[in-house]
Amino acid sequence: MRLPAAQIKGQLDCSEAVFSNPDGGALTAHGLAVDTEMYLRQAQCTGEVMLVGARIGEVLSFDQATLTNPSGLAVDLERATVAKAMHMRPTSLKDGWPGQRPGHNPRPC
Repeated sequence: MRLPAAQIKGQLDCSEAVFSNPDGGALTAHGLAVDTEMYLRQAQCTGEVMLVGARIGEVLSFDQATLTNPSGLAVDLERATVAKAMHMRPTSLKDGWPGQRPGHNPRPC
């Protein structure tokens, strides 16, 4: 699904949705703006979830989501802002972690 620079008045509820693009972006929403909450609870995402530069007015939730990307990063939240709370408690997060890109060697903490 592509939502580049979309403006959502109110809530965006993608709970239990299925997004699949194993060779690219499962959900591409660069510059997305959501006034209140964005829910991906129990969503199944195969491919990258790209929320680069997204602005969420209240809550972003990945609770009980299944996030898988066979070709790299599962979730990209670079430059994203969430005003109140982010719940990142997926059931499964495979083949990528925030900040890692193919060929990128992050500094140790």
